[in-house]
Amino acid sequence: MRFTYRAIALASALFAAGWWWLTPSPPTATQPVPGAGTAGAVADGSPRALPFTGTTDAVHSAAQQRIELREQRMAQGGYGTPQEYFYLPLAKLREMGARGDIYALLQLGQQYWDEPDTIASQHGLDNGVPAARQAEAYFTQAVMSGATQPALTLASKLSASDPVESYAWATFAEKLQLQGAPELVAQLRARLTERELEAAMASGDKKYAEFTSNPTPSPN
Repeated sequence: MRFTYRAIALASALFAAGWWWLTPSPPTATQPVPGAGTAGAVADGSPRALPFTGTTDAVHSAAQQRIELREQRMAQGGYGTPQEYFYLPLAKLREMGARGDIYALLQLGQQYWDEPDTIASQHGLDNGVPAARQAEAYFTQAVMSGATQPALTLASKLSASDPVESYAWATFAEKLQLQGAPELVAQLRARLTERELEAAMASGDKKYAEFTSNPTPSPN
């Protein structure tokens, strides 16, 4: 009988030990990963959200490269915007541009001209209008609002597709005494017929008259 009691006690102990072993431990709280930052953070540590959808490192890297290249191109053109404008979503830039924000207009013009594939794939083009035409419209509005330096960018960008308007912008820039304008005028003049020159000069005069009728200080 004593052996039976001992056997029962031993079996109970083994069962209890096995139950404790199989019972899962209570979950512990997840700890933050040291050094983890906000998506889109830049080198200075500020959590700027990059203007694109997606979360992979490759997508973030590609967007940052586009921003850096855009900044370089704008600097080469002699104009720019505050740093935060480079990180604004396209929808926000459109909204601000519609209110006449010159910096937003410059960003929109540069993006539509140099990054049309990205805009088309992520946002779609406005009413199916070609990106280059939208870029021209944004830059034109910026120039007429006082940011005159992109007039040379317009002259250069349009030289292949619309040499008449290209020359018009070059003569406009020359009237404003922008550096490099006389050389561009001479270069473009050789490519136009007399009739084209006449039309281009008339267009340039019209642009200049419009600009001087409502001058606005340039933010650049």
